[in-house]
Amino acid sequence: MNSLAKKRRIFIITALAIPVLLLVCFVVVPAVDLIRMSFTNWDGLSPT
Repeated sequence: MNSLAKKRRIFIITALAIPVLLLVCFVVVPAVDLIRMSFTNWDGLSPT
């Protein structure tokens, strides 16, 4: 594999990794947290 192909592959991986990381941080993690909170009894008013 020549140098240009290596650089292209690194660029493609980086260009895809950043949006996937942002998607996980801002969509998947909050969704999992909402699912986790939906199994609790807390109504938001009582301290316990």
